[in-house]
Amino acid sequence: MLRKRAGRGGSPSRWLDLDYVPKPMLRKAATSITCWINRWLVRHPQHVLGRIDQVSNGFQAVPTAMLDGDLGSALLSAQA
Repeated sequence: MLRKRAGRGGSPSRWLDLDYVPKPMLRKAATSITCWINRWLVRHPQHVLGRIDQVSNGFQAVPTAMLDGDLGSALLSAQA
């Protein structure tokens, strides 16, 4: 029989917190949407390649980082 170990506490992890996407992080065509993403990404937008937009995953629209331009050059400039 498997059981959870005692003493780990039930506090939620901070990295699971969500926050609204601010307008500067939104794609120009998506300025009227409101969506939630991980709070760490909202506080560190320099780690997001592209701008956030709602894109269908086949079932519903989900927040997705959309890059306008070449991925290879964006990755090279992000590493510098």
